[in-house]
Amino acid sequence: MGSEQGSEHGSERGGEQGAGAGRREGRMFRGHYTAKVDERGRVKLPAAFLATVRERFDEELFVTSLDGRHLRVYPLKTWLKIEERLLRVPSMSAARGKLLDRVNFFGQAARLDKVGRFLIPQRLRGGANLDGEVVVLGLLDYLEVWNPSDFAAKLAREELTEEDKRLLSELGI
Repeated sequence: MGSEQGSEHGSERGGEQGAGAGRREGRMFRGHYTAKVDERGRVKLPAAFLATVRERFDEELFVTSLDGRHLRVYPLKTWLKIEERLLRVPSMSAARGKLLDRVNFFGQAARLDKVGRFLIPQRLRGGANLDGEVVVLGLLDYLEVWNPSDFAAKLAREELTEEDKRLLSELGI
């Protein structure tokens, strides 16, 4: 369906390396792979990420965005945990309202088909310029899908600063 290339963080054939080394229950999404959006607006999860979804979760997803420029793809079980935390935030919280406005405006429930594809919501397909080749990034407990040139521009714009490194160090990272 699409070309899947392993990143420097693991290869497609590397199995555990690309999706998350270690015990099965500890597998996380890490690294990046390329995929293609088909003519119907579906993207097939790269094999390493698909294996993690199928082993740790089920085929239900929540596909959304915070800004309309890229996708956040959550296994539904992960998204439900976020919703549980949001329920503990006062309903009058402006930050909670802004977040819910965005994730619901851009978001839709999705289900993986038999070959591991999911449909990108129409509102996001055009706004995020997700046609043809895309980059699928593992961010530990969820995935992001980007237009490759938009992601390269983001990296150039958002450098990892000395302040960032200091804060990460304080967190023990």
